Amino acid sequence: MFRLSAVMLLAAAGCGPVVVAQRIALLPEKPDSCVLTQLPQAPVTDAEYKIVGTVSLVRRNYQSGVDLDEANLRLVHREACKMGGDAFAFLSQAPSGIDFTIFQRVHSPS
Repeated sequence: MFRLSAVMLLAAAGCGPVVVAQRIALLPEKPDSCVLTQLPQAPVTDAEYKIVGTVSLVRRNYQSGVDLDEANLRLVHREACKMGGDAFAFLSQAPSGIDFTIFQRVHSPS
């Protein structure tokens, strides 16, 4: 069953981006340390992966941007694990923030 829900979480540090997680599939949550594959791009077909949701890192104010650094990738990783994801891919970047798509593996690797 699919359900759309948006959750806004503040980053642990007061100056980090706002994390917006949107689920389109309800999967069991995985621990924050789950193993994820960072895909070079979103899969073109759903033969190997299906979309679980998106994670957006949104800047807090107009004076600072959102960098694609290790700290911010850890925020994406944590939210992707909470969604039950197996992989994530960069979706888009705008002056307001960065978006990622979260995926679940459909078939186990051969």
